[in-house]
Amino acid sequence: MRLSIVSRHHISGPTQQWPVEDTDYAIYLAKRNIRKKGILELHEQEQYNRLHKWMNHKWDFIVMQAKEQYRQKRPTSTRESMVKYCATYSSHDPFLSKCLPSNPWLTDDVTYWTLNMPNVEIPTTMRVERWTFSFGELLSDPRGRNDFRLFLKKEFSGENLAFWESCEDLKWGTAATMSEKAEQIYK
Repeated sequence: MRLSIVSRHHISGPTQQWPVEDTDYAIYLAKRNIRKKGILELHEQEQYNRLHKWMNHKWDFIVMQAKEQYRQKRPTSTRESMVKYCATYSSHDPFLSKCLPSNPWLTDDVTYWTLNMPNVEIPTTMRVERWTFSFGELLSDPRGRNDFRLFLKKEFSGENLAFWESCEDLKWGTAATMSEKAEQIYK
């Protein structure tokens, strides 16, 4: 039990010479709980439970702070995200993989451009696969947005996409037309 009291007052190691507040210690334990996926040392779990009970009125704040601090101190998650991003998009990057049919920048064959025009009748498999990467990919592709619009009309939800498109137009439009566009959205 003596160790938990010492570790409570000197969380950062021997360089810290002042006792920490109970809130700071609660945030520290909550971070450890997140990092250890709920498996704390017995004395830490006892302190965690005691502080949770004692500071129940602000426990949501404590956990929120712990999550934010934990997220900020995880550089490996950034690397993992980058690796995941590269693995997902590598087969769709013409610099990293072969361009099929052929690269129109290197040959006179324009089939690639024809297949990937904004509003083709039948989209390529690669194009549809990109829509599955994120909702933003679907909405940024004109053919994907049209297909999504048709789906929403079938579900009687077409106004949702129309509202989003109007808000995007307002967000990226000129200042002179803002009030008129805002009025149209309101109506």
